[in-house]
Amino acid sequence: MFDISKSGASVVLELKMPMNQWYTLKISVFKDGVVHNFAVNGFCVHASLARESGFKHGFEFDKPNEAALRSINALTGPTNTRFGLR
Repeated sequence: MFDISKSGASVVLELKMPMNQWYTLKISVFKDGVVHNFAVNGFCVHASLARESGFKHGFEFDKPNEAALRSINALTGPTNTRFGLR
């Protein structure tokens, strides 16, 4: 996970995934002593080479369920739209 917002995520993967397709993203992020595990459907809107790290993919979320939405809000904060993960 490179970056996450309320509407999508940026993920670096070893392989380049085909764009313009739906994927189930299984996400596990540790923040403030809590592990947030959730799954959400994401549409791959872009994929590009990220130097020697692999390929950076941009996914737009499709209507997260209530549990996923709680986790996304916990990661992004009530007023912040983004939470960068490095």
